[in-house]
Amino acid sequence: MYRSGLKNVTPFRSSSLRNKFLPVLSRISPLFPTPLSRQQTTKNSLHTDAGLPSKAEIVICGGGIIGCSVAYHLSKLGWNDIILLEQGSLTCGTTWHAVGLIGKMRATSSETALSNYGTELYQKLEEETGLATGFKTCGGMYVARTEERMTLLKRNEAKCRMFGIQAELLTPQKCQDLWPVELRIDDLQGGLWIPEEGAANPTDISQSLARGAIMNGVKIYEKVTLDSVITEGGIVQGVATDKGDINCSIFINCAGQWARDVGLKSNPVVNIPLHSCEHFYVVTKDVPGVHSLLPNLRDPDGHIYFREWSGGLMIGGFEPESKPCFHDGIPKNFEFQLLPEDWDHFEVLLNEILHRVPIIENVEIRQLINGPESFTPDGRYILGEAPEVRNYFVAAGMCSSGIASAAGVGKALSEWITEGHPTLDIWPVDIKRFSRHDNNKRFLRDRVKETLGWHYTLRFPYTENQYARKVKTSPLYSQLDAAGAVWGEKMGWERANWFSLPEEELEWNSTIQSSKSPFGKPSFFRNVQMEVKACHENVALVDMTSMGIFEISSFHEKSCEQFLQLLCAKDVDIPVGGVVQTALLNKEGCYVMECTVARTDKNSYLIIIPTAFTQAAHFWISRHIPKNSTLTLRDVQSSYVVLGVLGPKSDQLLQSLTRTPLNKEDYPINTFKTLEVVYATDAKALRRTNVGDLEKGWQLFIPTQFAHGLYDHMMTAGKPFGITNAGCYCVDSLRIEKGYPRMGIELTSFVTPYEAGLENRIDLQKETDFIGKEALQRLEGKPLNKRLIFMALEEHDSNNIPWGGEPVFRNGKIVGSVSSASLSFVLNKPVCMGYVKNTEEPITDEYIRNGNFEVDVAGQRFPVKAALHRFKEQSTENFLNKVFI
Repeated sequence: MYRSGLKNVTPFRSSSLRNKFLPVLSRISPLFPTPLSRQQTTKNSLHTDAGLPSKAEIVICGGGIIGCSVAYHLSKLGWNDIILLEQGSLTCGTTWHAVGLIGKMRATSSETALSNYGTELYQKLEEETGLATGFKTCGGMYVARTEERMTLLKRNEAKCRMFGIQAELLTPQKCQDLWPVELRIDDLQGGLWIPEEGAANPTDISQSLARGAIMNGVKIYEKVTLDSVITEGGIVQGVATDKGDINCSIFINCAGQWARDVGLKSNPVVNIPLHSCEHFYVVTKDVPGVHSLLPNLRDPDGHIYFREWSGGLMIGGFEPESKPCFHDGIPKNFEFQLLPEDWDHFEVLLNEILHRVPIIENVEIRQLINGPESFTPDGRYILGEAPEVRNYFVAAGMCSSGIASAAGVGKALSEWITEGHPTLDIWPVDIKRFSRHDNNKRFLRDRVKETLGWHYTLRFPYTENQYARKVKTSPLYSQLDAAGAVWGEKMGWERANWFSLPEEELEWNSTIQSSKSPFGKPSFFRNVQMEVKACHENVALVDMTSMGIFEISSFHEKSCEQFLQLLCAKDVDIPVGGVVQTALLNKEGCYVMECTVARTDKNSYLIIIPTAFTQAAHFWISRHIPKNSTLTLRDVQSSYVVLGVLGPKSDQLLQSLTRTPLNKEDYPINTFKTLEVVYATDAKALRRTNVGDLEKGWQLFIPTQFAHGLYDHMMTAGKPFGITNAGCYCVDSLRIEKGYPRMGIELTSFVTPYEAGLENRIDLQKETDFIGKEALQRLEGKPLNKRLIFMALEEHDSNNIPWGGEPVFRNGKIVGSVSSASLSFVLNKPVCMGYVKNTEEPITDEYIRNGNFEVDVAGQRFPVKAALHRFKEQSTENFLNKVFI
């Protein structure tokens, strides 16, 4: 008999065991009652091969669960001129063979809210439409084999409480009690129980959503192939199909694994980075102990899951290295079809299945399911308005979370379209988080080999991608690599996270010893400590080339200035060579972008953007350029290598390399001038940094061709000043230590500068109006019920420090969560930032002083000193001394 302990055995090659597995019965398995459900649901409602209307307000492409959900939710919001087009039949792509696990907790509060909404909607949808969804609340159990996984479950249990989700930590025996099937527990550390999780029939949910949409006036057409999306001036005008053209003002791409191909059918092309992978599971016949409300079981250390199905089990998983498919294109007319069996690939999961539930070896198997699903480069789905074409929206790339997330995705996108902006902070899934390189087909194929497995892979803090690397590299890559750079990746860029050093060069600080736990202080903190020390005492070089740099110019005097005055919250009427640190805000006065604006000429500015937001920045700026304008927006990132020169001796180092006077009288803070540095001409130097003391740092913008030689000169000239290389972890430590909020974490489209403590980044007194000014004027001087605070832990466990997402307590009640966390090498203790909220009273200094604040780290609460965040242009040491020491 095949057992999990046997090695070098290919499963089910012997006829006795292979015969247990019935062949795939047909392209539509009896396990999935799709044809019957569809006919009952859509009788006299769908239009197959019927004549299409010539116009509509909205056209949705794709009749899977996502398209049906978007149609349903739009119709509930009052949109009544909607057409949904499906090239085959409803649910015929991925939806029909999905497993239907309905989880509740996600990585962020917004994603969790959307997932929770799904459990609410699926329970009441039948009452509205008359069609059952098959949803049942059976609970979900997660088990841990290792101490590290158990620590993660403890962290997740704390997050559940913060999100208002019932959750309970379990002993191994309690895991067995909740799951009355033969379950191996001798190797378990424990588990996590979430009683409100459930399961559903994906096809039934889709048909019920479709029925609800039809009841509200949506027209659904099957057997219609989309040929192209028609645009004019970068705006959606309609669609062309094999059954005729439809004029529309809004197009929504919900085409599932076809979404990338649909994105290529417009001009300009819409980049939708996803790639299909094979996803495997088996369905058994009756299993002793299984009942209809058997909890879903997930064993992420084994990469496997179990759910009840008709007295048996559906058992599958997310193998660490997946099997991409359809790299050369999805077959034509791929409808209600599965892929060939591949027992060899399934073996890694089968071993774990038999290990966790040994009785499966003696259970008859109905079928091995191998169906394609689409995955994205970061393992999160894609949502939002495409940056390339106006009124082109996308909801796709669900990464095997489509059934659980469909309701929330449909609701969020429908509200976005209706309101003109997102109603939740969904940046982690916003399509604008990607850039063009992400849509490269070979990159996608290589990257999704890894991202499918991320569902269950234990990814510790600072875990980096392993596949599809070296997409973009700085011209200094080889020099930094030779200097010991340990690389990470952001927006496709290779960036040095930290630098390795010989053991004898590391000044060991016994109070900052590395921990044994991956959730504690990692060994490289010693290296980062040396880099931070150089920034405080000497000088360090940081390659910041990955930052986004845009040039906006015009041949008409004042055009650029007038345009940027509209976008920027501070006055940009500055002299040539001046710099403004400012914000781009939405109409509600919340952050779209934090940026640095430097005036390089009368009619020319540079706009410097954080790495991850280059696409989002281009989207926002370009969308506001008036038609027929003389303004030109160019991405000039590739023209420069950007070097951060940090530390109190940075002035001395640079002065030794240039004849330009760098004293503070001739070159004050927020000055951006052209200067010669050694042999490099046309280099630009910005006297300021985004970390530490602004007076102790520079940013050099070096024409690419000079970078290699200049770096060598700087390292040689810097030896008397104690020069060292520094990486991104050092920069982030300095940022958090100083209390410098980060775009996308502390600064989001639901945070105002007042709440973030960044009033100095706005100017309500400037004569010109700017986007968001009216909203800020209404808020000026009013009490705030949400504020960013800075925290330092008075006690901590070196094996388990905060990394972000931990609940924050005040007087025993959860009032917020940690957004950013790091170890302060000044205080030798963890420091954090995070927002606290209180609807009953304003958050003031008195509110902070009168509260006992704690941070929950994996179930342990640690007392913290807290202070309201008020960012000042001052040294880190002074800030920390004033507030915490």
